[in-house]
Amino acid sequence: MALPLFSVGGNRMWRKRCGKCGQTVAVFMAAFLLAYNGSLMASQPVGPVNIEFIPANPTSTTPITVHVWGDWSDAYVPQFAGFEILGHEIYLYFQGPNPGTICAQVITPWDASVPIGSLDPGNYLVSVLYCEP
Repeated sequence: MALPLFSVGGNRMWRKRCGKCGQTVAVFMAAFLLAYNGSLMASQPVGPVNIEFIPANPTSTTPITVHVWGDWSDAYVPQFAGFEILGHEIYLYFQGPNPGTICAQVITPWDASVPIGSLDPGNYLVSVLYCEP
């Protein structure tokens, strides 16, 4: 099940998925917060996740690349893990660090370009999904 974190416009959405790549476990530490994956300060986007198609106006035979970018809440930015196209929905999967990985708590820019091939004409919903192992 995917849980939307926020959306920008009708076709840009960031979602967090529990199940496909694993689940996030929140750990509360009263005295101090350690920068561990799965801690109270879990990795997440800061502001909108931007999505664009390259080229902007493709034909049905043009190879397409989806470019995503934004700012991330810590130094371990999401790593591309795969994609799938289901009808007119495109899912881009990104993965975080293994549990226990220490990450500097500094806002970090990130981006990825994902070649997805050509698409049939129409409107597409692009979902960017972040999974923690």
